[in-house]
Amino acid sequence: MQERRLPVKDFEPRCRPLKVALVVGRSRLAGTERHVLELAKAFQHGKLEVTVVVFSEGLLVERLREAGIRVRVFRRRTRFDPLLLLRMAAFFRKNSFDVVHGHPERIACLAGKLAGVPAVLMTYHLIGPQSAGIGKPGALLVLAEKIRAAVLDFTIAVSRPDAEFLVEGFGRDPARVRFIANGIGTGQVPRADKESLMRGLKIDPAARLLVTAARLSPQKGVQYLVTAMKRVLEEFPRAVLLIAGEGELEAELKGLASRLGVGGNVVFAGYREDIFELVSVSDVFVLPSLWEGMPYAILEAMLLARPVVTTTVCSEVVIDGETGVVVPPKDAGALAAAITTLLARPEVASRMGLRGRERLESCFSAERMAAETLEVYVHVLSGRKR
Repeated sequence: MQERRLPVKDFEPRCRPLKVALVVGRSRLAGTERHVLELAKAFQHGKLEVTVVVFSEGLLVERLREAGIRVRVFRRRTRFDPLLLLRMAAFFRKNSFDVVHGHPERIACLAGKLAGVPAVLMTYHLIGPQSAGIGKPGALLVLAEKIRAAVLDFTIAVSRPDAEFLVEGFGRDPARVRFIANGIGTGQVPRADKESLMRGLKIDPAARLLVTAARLSPQKGVQYLVTAMKRVLEEFPRAVLLIAGEGELEAELKGLASRLGVGGNVVFAGYREDIFELVSVSDVFVLPSLWEGMPYAILEAMLLARPVVTTTVCSEVVIDGETGVVVPPKDAGALAAAITTLLARPEVASRMGLRGRERLESCFSAERMAAETLEVYVHVLSGRKR
């Protein structure tokens, strides 16, 4: 899909702020929720009145309130709750929202359409393994997506492959689909004292530290990173891999580390709220995913000027040989070679980290993401006006 500027010239200036409802289901702080938080914060600086609708209390709601952003929590009792649908529709109608934007909550989009909201949009944060070329969608899934698309005025995807897949795989109108890359605030970031942080984790402060922050699921490919550690340790015996995250593969990954004899150099840190601090003291950040949308974990590493080793599914973000090293998915040998190369050449790693920070500021800022998203809102509303 080619990038394009959307026609917005026919949209007349409003006498009141544009009222936008961003809707997200969970209140954790993974990729989708992080996107909503960054978008809402960036929208605060524009002529918008933003409300974030969430279906549970949690860390996201706390962060939104800390930032002074309006939040409305609707409790969802079941996966499809008809009372929730009616309550949201009444809320949207009563508050005269101009835009309802689901992430990617379909029930919210349906509620917006029932309430007569002028612009109803959805952002896909990860369509699934199909977007990575692993398989084609079945006929029933294609039909379901066409039905869902009937209530949408526009669709956004956070990765180029997903945008292309929406058109080619699900038959979406390319004029109503746009790729808008994730963005992150580029202000000051927290730093940590490496020695005290590593001692707190019972890691030798002199160790060469590799960090990955990921859900421990098949998608993230952490098993290949654990396997790669056997070869990494042959060249750098004091290297330590810190894995921040939880998931269904945790026991299996610990068993793998033990069988390979690398258990003493692999630390399973579980869920952490200090990911920024951990990544800031790392020598290399690694994300060995098998498929992705556009992971915030890599954007955070770039924000902290850390060199990144990742797979080709993230090559939209990381430029191989310039801001990090990109290897094929499922290739433990290639991961090990990339990691050892960066550990052996710290000056090259440092230079890649700095270039990554420059690339983040120019291509993946929250301000750019918000501006492009607002352009879509105005485009849809302009069409409604006509």
